[in-house]
Amino acid sequence: MADLDGPYDVPCGSDGDDAAAADNTDQEAATSDADLRLPPLPPPLKTRNLEFCCGATTILTCVFIAVGVAAAVIFAPSSNLSFTAKIVCAVLVGVECLVAVISLLVIGFGDPGIVKRTPATINPIPKEVAERLRAGEGLDGLQNFVDESRGVYCVKCCVWRPRNAVHCTTCRRCCRDHDHHCGFYGRCIAKKNLTYFFAVGPAGWAAIVTCIVFAALALAPPIR
Repeated sequence: MADLDGPYDVPCGSDGDDAAAADNTDQEAATSDADLRLPPLPPPLKTRNLEFCCGATTILTCVFIAVGVAAAVIFAPSSNLSFTAKIVCAVLVGVECLVAVISLLVIGFGDPGIVKRTPATINPIPKEVAERLRAGEGLDGLQNFVDESRGVYCVKCCVWRPRNAVHCTTCRRCCRDHDHHCGFYGRCIAKKNLTYFFAVGPAGWAAIVTCIVFAALALAPPIR
């Protein structure tokens, strides 16, 4: 049975672009043999983690500023806010910061929809791929294989992926329902994490705006 382990750095094929995929529906497909081992999955590019650090630092900075300002507004003896206003400030900032942090964690460490190596996705192995693997050759120069019923066989990941999936050249994985690779968060944005992507930034900035509003109210002279 094919080796499902990974990720490792190995020689693999050309960019998994559907536009460059070869239509090989007439090629015979070969099932995996007991002695046939798939090449290990290539690791993501190192820039991916640098991108995530950039996004995470920005969001967490917003969160820390919001929490600090909210605490000052609520607990400062000179605050002119009523008890009710302080509770509202604490709840709003707490919810906004929580949404931002949870969304950031889901984007950074959740699964956006990666096509993993399983018996269902690796089989059948296209004949030309199987022949190269048996000969101990790399898959450089091979184009992706297209099949009307199975979808696209990515020669980088060695998996059959749906037609709505895309091979990300930064994460170096095929991802279902792919929207884009975000250079700010360093992760693929797809159907599974798209909601969190739209929530993380606005939630962080909303917490800042909320603090500014309540800070202004706290410093304003009481209405007589």
